[in-house]
Amino acid sequence: MFIPARTDNAVRASAALARAWPDLVKAGELSAREGLPLQFLENILADLRKGGLVCSRRGFHGGYGLARAPDQIALAEILTAVGSPLVVTGMPGAALERGQIGALWAELSTAMRDFLHARTLADLIVDAPPGDVDTASTRVRPRHDRIP
Repeated sequence: MFIPARTDNAVRASAALARAWPDLVKAGELSAREGLPLQFLENILADLRKGGLVCSRRGFHGGYGLARAPDQIALAEILTAVGSPLVVTGMPGAALERGQIGALWAELSTAMRDFLHARTLADLIVDAPPGDVDTASTRVRPRHDRIP
């Protein structure tokens, strides 16, 4: 199964923001930490903001943060915000199979959709192995409950 880089990076960036919750993180800092080109990351963050998952504030104490608590954001919402399908799709230009094989892909799609709706960002950061949690994101920053 192929996971587009945009999808993977959107989940990675969202998980990094979840680890920093409820604080804000500057895009440049997030870009460096996750090893993503800044403009690519800003495009992803813009999609997540349009999807209501991320909020931002400009200025010296600005940055990006989650719009809701990590346990309130399903992974399916992230994929939807960046335009990733929540179902198994066929090869471009190929018709999906019918019969037993088609039923297999339909069942896999349902399982994937259910899984992505059931798992949250909080699950990602709780399940992270030791050393995977970024300690740089624990610095004190303005809380985004002050964002208008």
